[in-house]
Amino acid sequence: MNRFNAFLMILILNIFFATSLAIASSQKILVKSDDIQSELIVSITKSIESLLKNINENDSEEIDRYHRRVIDSVLSLLAADGYFSPNVNLSIEYGLHDQKIWNIFIIAGTRTTIAKLDILFTGSILDKNFEERVQFLINNCSLQVGMNFTNRDWSNTKSKILNALLSHDFFFAKIVKSEAIIDQDKSQAYLSIIIDSGPKVLMGALNISGLNRVPESLLKSYIKYKYGDAFDQDKLNDWQQHLYSTTFFHGVFVTIDPAVTDNFIKKMTKENILSSSVINSDHECILPINIVVAESPSKKIASSIGIDDNAGIKIEGLYNKNVPFSMPIIFSTGLGIDRVRQKIFADINFPHDIYGKQNSIGASLDNSDLHGLNITRFAIGFARSSNGYNSTEQNINISGARYEANYGALLAYDHIKIREYSDFVLPSATGTVEIVRRKLNNNLDPNDGNLLIIGLGAGVSLDNISPYARTRIKLQKWLPIRSNDVFTFRCELGKIWSSENVKIPDDFGFRAGGANSIRGYNYQSIGAHRGSAVVGSLSVAIFSIEYNHYVNDRLGISTFVDLGDAFNLFKDINFAVGYGIGLRIKTPAGPLSFDIAYGQKYENLRLHFSLGIAF
Repeated sequence: MNRFNAFLMILILNIFFATSLAIASSQKILVKSDDIQSELIVSITKSIESLLKNINENDSEEIDRYHRRVIDSVLSLLAADGYFSPNVNLSIEYGLHDQKIWNIFIIAGTRTTIAKLDILFTGSILDKNFEERVQFLINNCSLQVGMNFTNRDWSNTKSKILNALLSHDFFFAKIVKSEAIIDQDKSQAYLSIIIDSGPKVLMGALNISGLNRVPESLLKSYIKYKYGDAFDQDKLNDWQQHLYSTTFFHGVFVTIDPAVTDNFIKKMTKENILSSSVINSDHECILPINIVVAESPSKKIASSIGIDDNAGIKIEGLYNKNVPFSMPIIFSTGLGIDRVRQKIFADINFPHDIYGKQNSIGASLDNSDLHGLNITRFAIGFARSSNGYNSTEQNINISGARYEANYGALLAYDHIKIREYSDFVLPSATGTVEIVRRKLNNNLDPNDGNLLIIGLGAGVSLDNISPYARTRIKLQKWLPIRSNDVFTFRCELGKIWSSENVKIPDDFGFRAGGANSIRGYNYQSIGAHRGSAVVGSLSVAIFSIEYNHYVNDRLGISTFVDLGDAFNLFKDINFAVGYGIGLRIKTPAGPLSFDIAYGQKYENLRLHFSLGIAF
């Protein structure tokens, strides 16, 4: 109960702190208009609030100067949105407690529309090989005759057309003329733009600098092109992301050689870039691809001390060695110690391929003692995950969902002691496949979307060659409610198939309880009972609903109900129910959760905390 009181105190203090940040302003801005959009009214209001932030309210001359500045600011914002003949009236009143009220009434007038739009090109893009591309750029322009004119849309349109050239084939493209003529009497805009593509740029020799320990072959495994291929900035960006995500480098820069481009630009500016006789359809330029890397440190040692709601204080240490024996791999070894588990491991991680698949092999020695079940395990394993950068994006379907596939294989030798029941050894071999479907608006802190995980596994007990198999399904759905609230539904279903009396590794079975399972109960305290111990069950069913309300951009409060059980037979189901309230703090690594939950089955209150989403 003391922990519950402490938690409530923390929650009250945080809410008080968040709400106390709202400080009443001594000035109020009221913008009224019958003929402009609400979004523009909001922009005008924010602009005036910023303008009046430092005004001296007791200086009448300064107030007069700001009177004119406010009107000028409103006129400027209206013009940027296509209103060039507005009528703006400003009056100042005083409200309660002498609060100054700036009343701004706007008659915007007729909004300017586009009467003419000319898009012209010069340079090598006029070659007949690019006729379809030119026509596509013109036909798919986001601005068309008859649309409303705004400075923002005009600037964005010019940038999109220019970037379409800069990113493919025409590295030296530039806008040589841009014009917007406004006829205020007719409320019409006449727009024109001329873009010179410059020469067609081809990719030349590959220059690599900055390598010390990492072999050049690693870089070339990601960088695939032929000398003379057309310049493609997307490819350069792709190569850069691939190299950076290997973790062998803490800095990667892939670009066309800047020295060559600078010299070429200087040469080009001496000539008439509008003249088709200077840059004709045959003008091509071959530039080298320059890759500059900064290698990560060859060794890294890290340690941490944390606290867990079940295991108490946790101590961990990690040692990484990059490129041992001149091989492009990462060797990792480390240990972790807490009250219920001690582990030491060694892994070899290989670089990911162009599809984002990464292989790793490793060995571990693990001892755990939880709820009367003591397991000492030695294991060696292989894993293939989708952790790397995937340039092809072939795992994204038309709906925007991302698919991942992870594989694993494990050989394990377990010494198992079940308190007051049995003591035996279990050698086993297992294989697993996990399919992940992810459609989230934010992978670390979603408020809209869904996550589906389907896990399949099969194994054999090597002492008597007895097979077993497992299926597990996890689903979580996020649904935004209004602007600051999120409703979450989570469920997990699983089943193991095996012959009677087949011994199955405990981590292959199902247990429940804890922060990301059924709150209000100890971590993995719900399962099958052997003697006085809790062991893995043959089936699991967990359901959870949660409602989060965020009082500001970082702090939220939640209420939740969890329901589930881990059981062997359907007739044995005895659902454990947990419910309570929680605090949510948004962090770069995902939401930090503090929950106080009541476990109805055993009538206990428990404090849980976790970082990130449940799955």
